[in-house]
Amino acid sequence: MRVLKSLIFYFLLIQGPNVLAFDSEPLIYEVEANETSLEEVARINHDGIKNRYPKIEDYIEKLKEWNPHLKNLNKIFMGTEVYVDYPYSPNTGHAWAPKIFWAARPTQPRYSLFGFMTTSAGTFTEKVSTVTVTSKQNSPITVGFGGNYPFDDARIWSLNSSFYISYLTGQTTNRAEEVSIDPEVGLNLYLQYAFPGNPLYSVYSGVDVERFSTFNTDDLITGASIDTRTQLLSFATVGFNKIFMPFGKPFLFKASYSFGVSGSSDASGKEFTGDKYMLYLSYKIFSQVMIHALFKHHSLSGPTELAITRYGAGIGWSFR
Repeated sequence: MRVLKSLIFYFLLIQGPNVLAFDSEPLIYEVEANETSLEEVARINHDGIKNRYPKIEDYIEKLKEWNPHLKNLNKIFMGTEVYVDYPYSPNTGHAWAPKIFWAARPTQPRYSLFGFMTTSAGTFTEKVSTVTVTSKQNSPITVGFGGNYPFDDARIWSLNSSFYISYLTGQTTNRAEEVSIDPEVGLNLYLQYAFPGNPLYSVYSGVDVERFSTFNTDDLITGASIDTRTQLLSFATVGFNKIFMPFGKPFLFKASYSFGVSGSSDASGKEFTGDKYMLYLSYKIFSQVMIHALFKHHSLSGPTELAITRYGAGIGWSFR
């Protein structure tokens, strides 16, 4: 796990200078000639986007998609503003951007809503004294909803939140019996900043709250019956987003680190505290449908030394 943490750190370190030192073309280009065409706009701005659209013909098609306000593609007048790079939400890839030039701007920023379903497998590894106990908590289905609310038309600052609930099945490896586990519940609220020079990069910070169950592992080694304890943990989170554009569709990479702020348990003196990190990938396969995968790891201390590793995959969709 230390190796994975190091990889995340070095990825963020390497990406940092790219985030702060943009040398690509501006997101919005203002036509300078008295009269020009979309093909000419593409030629002027193509160098800044060649890594994603090597063929200028593909880039022209994207310009058409990003700029529905352009009525005559062969006659664009001086002063017209044109999106020359991917203008949509850096959080969800939702296909909306503020309208520009001669088109009515929205009186309030548009918001987006999304839902998702995930299946995942979780391994709990606990150490108490010299004994190590491994248990499983798998989730056949997790259902969640979320939203993104921008504070400005350019979507530079936005508020993001999501909620999920997971149905779980559990079993310890040293006992044959399955255990009924209460659903896991999670909630987060983040403030996100998309870099104006390149909104494919963004950073965020906020809070995570998780309620989940742990086994009474410290009692099991003395022969007690298996039981569960409810844990409620809150975390302060910092994270980084990067959108790639393979085949012209948004591929979202997210990495975050969270450190524990507080922890409580329904069993007195049995609460956990610690930190976690997560990697998340999402790819839009249709206009409103995405597939995703995640890796999440907790390192917690309490009645035992507890490491939780969870892998998951699923599908998501945009409501608007």
